[in-house]
Amino acid sequence: MKKKALPVGTMFLILVIALAAVGVGYALWSETLTITGTVQTGEVDVEFSQYPAEECIDIQGVLTCPEPPEKAAAANCTVAWTNTATDPNDNGANLLQVTVTGMYPSYHCKVGFDVTSTGNVPVHVWLPEPAGDIPAWVATNFENCYADGVQLHQGQSTGKCTVDIHFTNDQAPPENSGPITFGWTILATQFNEDPVADTITIYSNPLNYSGTGWGGWSCTNPAYPKVVSGGVSSPTTGVSLLNSLAWKPGASVGAYTYPLTPFGYSYASGEEGWIVQNNGTPSPLTLYVVCGK
Repeated sequence: MKKKALPVGTMFLILVIALAAVGVGYALWSETLTITGTVQTGEVDVEFSQYPAEECIDIQGVLTCPEPPEKAAAANCTVAWTNTATDPNDNGANLLQVTVTGMYPSYHCKVGFDVTSTGNVPVHVWLPEPAGDIPAWVATNFENCYADGVQLHQGQSTGKCTVDIHFTNDQAPPENSGPITFGWTILATQFNEDPVADTITIYSNPLNYSGTGWGGWSCTNPAYPKVVSGGVSSPTTGVSLLNSLAWKPGASVGAYTYPLTPFGYSYASGEEGWIVQNNGTPSPLTLYVVCGK
């Protein structure tokens, strides 16, 4: 039987391959690096700051605050500040509840509040929105309120806003009506994810109109600079107007053309709003303006 031997060159190649395999199996040094992470989420948290209620009364068309002592027992306005949150980390009052008893025409219950950010995530705070239907005879004004969508960091507040609840003789419901419950909600959102809305509604402070006087209000939120519509928010009945129109480039009324208004104010470049002319008894009117992008 013949034995075949591999050529010397072939045996050398096999040896080299074998040595290479041994090197891979036993000479690889290694070290493992590890990455660990810990996440602590932030918190969106806002709360009401508390102010006492103020009771006022219209006497011959003049708002008197506080109400005269002889009227104090006729009607009462009380305020409760409570925390209804189920999250134990949500501190402070998140519900403002106003109760008015014995209410009569021209009585005013004024309740002030502000919104404070107590969480470590900045927020945008939006103006109050009705939570359900509000009776037509109830006139509610939000006076000197903050700008819609104002941004707050931890510890910052919106500043005082006042809700004025009242009704007039023209709007009065039947005697012994109620109890009637209504309210508003205030939304606070993380600063970088605001709710997307096509329009917002901005309310003026009460403006004191003469019988045929003019007044107006502007789209003050830079994210919503374009006027869409507007009018009178309060009172809701008994209001007669000579003119009510958008004030924007191209608008005119009588001898006045945008940007100069009939009441002497000249709109700045890019500013738009709504202007109204009264046609009746001198009285305070609260305007609203719907603004878009």
